[in-house]
Order: sequence, then structure tokens, then C-alpha cells
Amino acid sequence: MKNENHKTNNIFNEDKRMKYISSILLFLLGFITHGYPSDNGNQNRSSVVRSSQQTLSSIWVTAYLPSWELNMGSGTTANYGNLPVTNIDWSAISHIIMFACGPTSTGTLSYGNLLPSRRKPFNDIAHSNGTPVLLALGGAGNEVWGEACSAANIDNFLKNVLTELDISQYDGIDLDVEPFRNTGTINDTTRVGPFIRRLYDSLQVRRQFADPSKKPLLTTAILPSWAGEFWAKHENILDQINIMTYDMAQSMGWGTDRTWHNNAVFSPPPPTGTNLYYTSIQSRWLDQLYKRGGKNKGKYGVGIDFNGSLYKGGVTIDNPNEGVSQPMQRWQTAPKFTWDYDFDLMFKTYLDTATRTVRRYDSVHQAAYLKIVVSPQLASDPSQPWLDEAYLSYTDSTQIKRIVRYVRDSSAGGIIIWNIGEGYLPSQYLERDRMLQSVKNAVWMIAPPPPKIQPRIRGEIFFDREPDGIKSTLDPSMSGWKVTIFGPEGEQIAFTDSSGKYEFDSLQTGEYVVTVEVKNLWRPTFPLPAGQITYTTQLLDDTSVSVCDFGLYASNVIGTQYGAGWSAVSLPLNVPDPRTGVIFPRASSSAFSYLNSYLLEDSLQVGKGYLIKFYSNHTLWTAGYAVDSIVVPLNEGWNIIGSISTSVPLSYMKTSPSGILSSPFYSFDNAGYMFSDSIIAGKGYWVKTSEKGSIQVSTDGNQAFRKIDNTKSLKESSHSITFNSASGESRTLYFEGMNIENLSEYESYYELPPSLNDENFFDARFISLSDPLFNGALIGFFRDGATGIEKIPIQITAVRYPLSLKYKIDNENEYRYELEAPDKLIYTLNGNAEICIRESKAQSSGSSELIWLIRKPITSVTQQPVKFSLNQNYPNPFNNGTVISFDIPSDGFVRLEVYNILGERVAVLLNGEMNAGNHSQQFEDFQNLSSGLYLYKLSFTNKSHSVSNETKRMLLLK
Repeated sequence: MKNENHKTNNIFNEDKRMKYISSILLFLLGFITHGYPSDNGNQNRSSVVRSSQQTLSSIWVTAYLPSWELNMGSGTTANYGNLPVTNIDWSAISHIIMFACGPTSTGTLSYGNLLPSRRKPFNDIAHSNGTPVLLALGGAGNEVWGEACSAANIDNFLKNVLTELDISQYDGIDLDVEPFRNTGTINDTTRVGPFIRRLYDSLQVRRQFADPSKKPLLTTAILPSWAGEFWAKHENILDQINIMTYDMAQSMGWGTDRTWHNNAVFSPPPPTGTNLYYTSIQSRWLDQLYKRGGKNKGKYGVGIDFNGSLYKGGVTIDNPNEGVSQPMQRWQTAPKFTWDYDFDLMFKTYLDTATRTVRRYDSVHQAAYLKIVVSPQLASDPSQPWLDEAYLSYTDSTQIKRIVRYVRDSSAGGIIIWNIGEGYLPSQYLERDRMLQSVKNAVWMIAPPPPKIQPRIRGEIFFDREPDGIKSTLDPSMSGWKVTIFGPEGEQIAFTDSSGKYEFDSLQTGEYVVTVEVKNLWRPTFPLPAGQITYTTQLLDDTSVSVCDFGLYASNVIGTQYGAGWSAVSLPLNVPDPRTGVIFPRASSSAFSYLNSYLLEDSLQVGKGYLIKFYSNHTLWTAGYAVDSIVVPLNEGWNIIGSISTSVPLSYMKTSPSGILSSPFYSFDNAGYMFSDSIIAGKGYWVKTSEKGSIQVSTDGNQAFRKIDNTKSLKESSHSITFNSASGESRTLYFEGMNIENLSEYESYYELPPSLNDENFFDARFISLSDPLFNGALIGFFRDGATGIEKIPIQITAVRYPLSLKYKIDNENEYRYELEAPDKLIYTLNGNAEICIRESKAQSSGSSELIWLIRKPITSVTQQPVKFSLNQNYPNPFNNGTVISFDIPSDGFVRLEVYNILGERVAVLLNGEMNAGNHSQQFEDFQNLSSGLYLYKLSFTNKSHSVSNETKRMLLLK
């Protein structure tokens, strides 16, 4: 009978079918008359449900509940499980996802212990509390998605999912495709994509059971990988895309050779062979939004894990008598590693009895942990006490607050919880759902952040130049210094930021000891008495704020400014401890030297140059012993050389043998490669040589430096294009309109150094498609304009869209210049202006894209169109792609969209500023569309804000 009712409720009878067709015709008439719908998503679909509660939050809290953790009570077949249904705090969550039922290879559903008594009866209780319930479809290790979504099974699979949704009265579907396979001949995206589109379409004719005024929800939980690009393309039909930002202890090297946090907010610098994008909430968020093509931040959420990770019984690599007990420790004897360690189990075993000396909080990466050290007298084996020592990574209330704060600061949509069942404690504990209550307090109770002042300790570390023990406005602040506090919550550390400040907030009341770690050659001068490096301070109540500043002095100090991102750097002084992490504490990468390839360096040498990446702009103060002159070995080809303790002009430098330099000196930082006429203390410089030799860097002038005479004049007479990535990095290239004699000599001379082999290293350079050994150049040259149109390629790597281009074109009477973007759009370059490339079909951060610079003789330039027009696509009908061409008579804003016959937008092909001219756009991303009639609409807004629209039809045949 239930199947019959389902059929009656969801299939139109003839009368309803005629009314439906009539409504479609009326809709199309209004559609043609009044224009197209806006892209505000599904106006009747709700990603949040709370009314009075939700007004406090504006972010979703979606909790997973595995079926085996749910106890429906005595008298039912589901009378087991850790969490009684009567004890769920519904006011703490906005959605709940029942986990899980999985597809089989034939499209049927496998329920496991998701018993009937855990389906509709549970959903009825959730609905009575105003909470929508979604059914999780899939789960880790389910490898049959491709088969279930195949042409032979997709209809059966979709029917079974919708039947379960209707019978058990779920309010939506959560897709958990793990793994998303793309190996060899297997590519799940080609089959899963059509299934998701059809599922979405089917949900549009249904209503939620929790709130019938809204349509069912479609959500997904994703892992950071290439599949993120697939989910980003489906943003418009998904209500929540939740990134699983946990179980990170074993991600990309962390956990396989060293300890790391399970659910950290921020990332450490990546060690060799690892990837920064998989070690924190921050990095996985940035990966999806800037590397995988995610655009709508409000559609994405991050994860809070109620479980943890345990490392026990390992021996550190530095000390055979020291056990593994804290984050970022490498080992020589591997500890036993337990991931997905249940909260209730680790609470009973460790957390309930942990003292304040054991509890730690990593305030740099924002993560809680236990440091468990055992004395030999108490060890189970006194000869091997490290067997009992352990490092436990878990999530506490402070960390939960930081995660929620990160969600708000990042404009994310919300959070998921894995999972509220395992976070529920046994009956002997008074507060059994303390983890969920911490989330509730962070999201609902203190959102927005509370106005009251919380106990905190803050301060500044400064360079006391005099040194007089007095903090002067002329004394510069110093970043990257380590500050440690010890108090009621145990030990916490922080590093001073780019402004020299540090802060510990949300502290407990009580007594704290505050200490600065003083580096070699420095001595403390402030506060008095001189030499004091420790404060003892009291936080008495919630309004207590303790300010603890430190003044430090060294006799021979050099300050060097570095920007965020990659920079060429050097060590300008001899120092007692030249380790990279000691010299550059604000670095977010290792140091790389260059000798025919990039080499990882643990320690630095005066005279050598290195590439290092920094978190932010800052001034680094280095203390050491002065170096006035040094001879730096040079290898044939490219070298990175360093500085001495004084900045010197290039004219003071001497090579041996003479005349071996075959390139300019290039400095390098976040703004790209730049010509340099001096060597600045603390900076590094690229230079190329024709043979092996050496160069002397000295304060003693010796004019023996060879360069091509017109280097400076050539640069100043060039046209330029500056590429500004959304990541904040920029690169400026120059190009010559004139024809130049001895062109090969110039091309070789202005060749750029080899690009760093890092998928996140943004770069732009002129390249040669015929010479793979050519690194690319800073200046581009056209060969011979007399023969007509010429094109030279520009290679861009690791671009983050939107890509802003600023260009400067000197007055030209012979040529016109154009830029052809990766999506084949043509931009005319004239005068000084800026254009914006918002998206590209080739867009994939970390990959290479080509932009073509085109030079046309004035006589070959096509006449500018005099009116706005949209042409018929070609070919039409189409099945392998089609081209839409159009003309715009002036510069302005262009938007090209594709709609289905129901008036639903299915694609946005163009959305940005364009120059006047004849343009064309390829339409090829229609894998998720079915055959049929589609409409494409071009909207153009000129500089006077006058709007023109035109619409045409096209036919897709698959």
C-alpha cells in the first residue's frame, strides 16, 4: 500500500498533466516577455531551518549521526547505540544527517544497520523538533558509484533513492562519494554527474516533510582532491558542500613520519615531499576555494571532529630516550597510531584524569592536545619509559570556538560535525554531550562574538636600539619571536606577528608565567631590571588583561623587509646558528638554493641566495658578525647569489673570469622578477653565467661588471602588462613593438630563471613553444611585423581567478595589440587600462595556461563594429561543442548565459568587462545537460549604463 500511495502522490494524472503543460506555456510566455530569472539559487530551498535561533547565527550546523550510534529505546529493534534519541539537543543543530545507506553495483540500496525503526520513526521525532533530516548516500570505501550510475542502472538507482526519501520522509539527500575514482579507465565523474543532475531535478517537484513550504535539500561531504573541481562545477544545484577538514594527522606526510593535529585550524610550513593544502581547516578551505574553482563561499562548510588521533610508544629522531609526546615531532621508532579515536573512549582513558601540565594548546595552529610524559619510576618498563608516552590530538571547547570564528571570518556557510553519537559520554558523567554543547555555545550563544572582554595576555617585542630599557616610538617591533605562557591550562606558545605583537586570549583566571625565548647574540633590556625575560602575572576575572612587553638588544643588527609569498633572500651576517627556521621564523616553506635544480637547505651560508615563502609582510632583524667582502662561486647557467652586510651597487662587483655574466641581475619577490642595479643586504639575486667562475661582492668599488648597454633604455621604452592574481601575487612582463637586430642575443639575455616546481607558485613569462629548454623571458619580442599578424605566447601558472591585467601601451602608429585569453576571448590593448579575466574553461590552479599576445599592423585590424549583435551559434544543432559569436560597439560589461526551456539557467559563459570588437565564446561544458532546445542570452552594458539584450535558440543533440 505504501508503494501505491507513493505512486499516486508523485505521478501526474492526466488532468494534472494538462494543467502542468499549461503552466509551462504561461511561464515561457512570461519568460520571453519579462526576461530571465536571477541566479539566487533555489529560492524555496532552505540551507537553514532555525527561526529565532538562526537569527543569532547565519551559519548551518549539520550533524552526522551514524545509525549504529542511535538508540531508539526499548521495545524497538534499534534498542542499542550510544546516543538515546530522547537525549539529542535539537536546539544545537540546524540539520541532521542519518548515516548511511549505500548504493550497490546494480542500483539497489544497502541499509546495513539503518533499520526501519531508525528511519521514519526517527525522522518523525526530528520533524517534531523542527529539524530536517537528510539521508547520507554512500560512505567511505563505497566503490560502486560508477556502476550504480551507469546507463544500465541509473534509472533503478534514482527510483530507489526517491522511494526511500518519500517513504521514510527524509528532507533531502547527502552525497558521500568516497572514493571518487579517476584511475586508468575508471572515471566516476562521467556517470555520477548525470545522476546528481537527475536527482536535483527530481527534488524540485517534491517538498520537505520538516517544512512543506521548502524543497528538499541536496548536500555533499567532500575530501580535498581533484574531485573538488567536480563539486565546484555543481555549486548551483547543491545547498551545502561540506569539506571534511579532519583526520588530518596522517595527511600528506604528517602522521607517516611525524606527529600532527587531527583537526587544526591553521597549517605549518610544509616539509619536503608534503603538501600544505591538506593539513588544516585553513588549507583545505583554500584548496577548494582557490585551487579547485569554488566560487560561492556561502555554499561551503568545514568540519569539526568529535574524535581524535593517538600516537603512543614512539621514539623521537633527535633523542633515543625521548618518547613522542607533542605535535610536529619526527620519530626513529614509529609509534602506534590510532585514528578516528572515539571521544568517549579517549575521555575515559585520558581526558578525564589529565592534569593541567598534560593539557596543552597549540595557539599557533589552534589545536588542543595532551602531552603525556612518564617518569621511569612510573613506567610499565622502567628501561623503556617512552613506551608509555603519548601524544593525543583532540578537539576542545577553545578549538571549537576558533573553528567557528574561522568559518565566520572566511564567510563560509557553516560546519559539519562528525559525529554526535561518538561524542556522547557514558551515564557516569554529568555533562554527557559536552562536545555538542561547546558547538552550541560557540555558534548560537556567542554569535556574534561576545562584547565582554575575556581574560588575555598580550604584548609586543621590540628592538631597543639605544639600549636604554625604555620603549621608544622609534624602537621597531620584531616579528617571529617565540613567547611561552604557563598557567592553569598548562603550557601555550605563540609567535609575534608581522607587527611584533602576540596575544593569548580566552584564558582561564589564575596565575601565569610569561617568557620570551631569547636568540643568540641578543640580550633582554626591558622590563627593568635588565636581563629579565619572565613575567609573573595574575588574571583575576573576565575583564583581566595583562600586557607583557619585552625589549631586546644586539650590537650588530640588520633589518630587511620581506613581503608575503615567495622571495629571493640571503643571510647578510655570520651567525652562531644558521638553521633556516632560526633565521626565518616567519617562513611558510623550506629554503631552496639552486644548482642546476632546486635544493632543499636546512642551514644557510653567507654569499648564497635562497627562495623562501613567507606568511605575511614583515621586517626581519638579524643579529650577527659583519661581512664586508665575499667571493661567491658561480656555476655555468643560473645562480642565486646572496649579499654581504652592506648594500652595494653592481659596479662594485668583479667576476673571475671577467665577462661571464650573460643576464641582468634579477631580484625576486611577490611582485615578480625585477632588474636590479645593487645588492641589498638580506636579499637574494638571480644571475646567469656563460661558464663556471666566481663573483666578488665587496664594499670596495671595482668596476669590472659587463652588461648589455641598452638594458635600462630597452625596459623603459617597452610596453608592459602586469598580471595580478587573486592570491595577491603579481608579475610584470614587457614587450617591444619595434623590430630589433640581433634578436636572439636579446632573447637569451632576458631569459628568466627556472620556475619553482610548485603547483602554487604563480608565474607569468613569455615562452617558446619550439624550444622546451628555454625558461621563458621577461621581455617579449616580435619577429617581423611586415608579414602581417604575429602572436607570441605567455605562460601563466598557478593562477587564482579573477585575474586582473593592467597594461601600458605607448603611442603606436603602426600596430594594434590584442590579448587572447585561455577561453578564447580577445581583449584589445590600448593606452593605460585594466581588464579582468573572471574565469576560464582551462582554469585549474597549479596547471599551466597560455595567453597569446597578438600584434596586428593597423591595415589588418578589423573595423570596429557599429552596433550590438548576437549571431547564431555554429554548428547548430551540435553535440561536440558550439561557438557563439557576437559584436559589441564599445567597451562595457558582457554576460552570456544559457537557459533550458523551463527558464532555468544552466550555464554562465561570460561575465565581465570586455573591449569593443568581434568576439566569440566556446560552449562545451554540457556533459550534465540532456538533449533538447536551449536558449542563450547576451546582455551588454556600456559605459553610459545603457543595457542591450538579445536571445537566440540552439539545439543540443547527444
